[in-house]
Amino acid sequence: CNDNIGNSGFIFSHNNSRVWANESYVTASGTNIEANFTLQVTLRQNDTFGWRFICNDTSSNVGHMGIITFNINNTAPDKPTIHYPENNASYQSLNINFSASDADSDTLNYTVFINNTFNISSQQNISNLDIGEGVYNLTLSAYDGIDYSENSSIVFRIDTLAPEITLITPINRSGDNDGNVTFEYTVNDLSSINNCSLIFNNLINITNSTVTRNINQNFTLYNLSAESFTWSVNCTDSAGNYNITE
Repeated sequence: CNDNIGNSGFIFSHNNSRVWANESYVTASGTNIEANFTLQVTLRQNDTFGWRFICNDTSSNVGHMGIITFNINNTAPDKPTIHYPENNASYQSLNINFSASDADSDTLNYTVFINNTFNISSQQNISNLDIGEGVYNLTLSAYDGIDYSENSSIVFRIDTLAPEITLITPINRSGDNDGNVTFEYTVNDLSSINNCSLIFNNLINITNSTVTRNINQNFTLYNLSAESFTWSVNCTDSAGNYNITE
């Protein structure tokens, strides 16, 4: 604001709420002042923001600049969050749950790529997508009709096969002479193993939740009496597949 007599202050005027409004009067003195105002713009895409400064001097003369405008461009959606499946997890079937926010409150359409190939587009979570056994990369983006978001990606496995369990020792109809018996087995699976249990005389006796695939595992029972026993092992993998030895 330039004034030979001397400025008294200024007002910042704008249409940020879609109607013209004036901010509070700011006192400022001097013949040449630089007026500035910081405002969080709340208008959305396709709106036009207009603004100007109105100044007055010490003699109550009022002057104002011409209105300056700029257009509000579209804001791309935020990067989506994939809630399900989880990264590096195994599942028997594929459900995809996701969400993203959009500054312009646009309706979002989500595009799903599996192993870098387009699979499906949807505005809603996706259930029971049939893709078969295997390890997959899932990539998801959100589209607001103008711009795409950044991609979100995870890796997961579809596994519908039960763990393979092999009993090693004691062999069928064998004997023991001290009552302390180690029951040894191996389990093989595409997915990690959640747990394995020793079934002793048809009842769960011990459960191990730290099982390594393809390496001999064991349970040990002590001070068993002199009689006949039956034993087997059941295992459940991280996809929920279950198996028990005959």
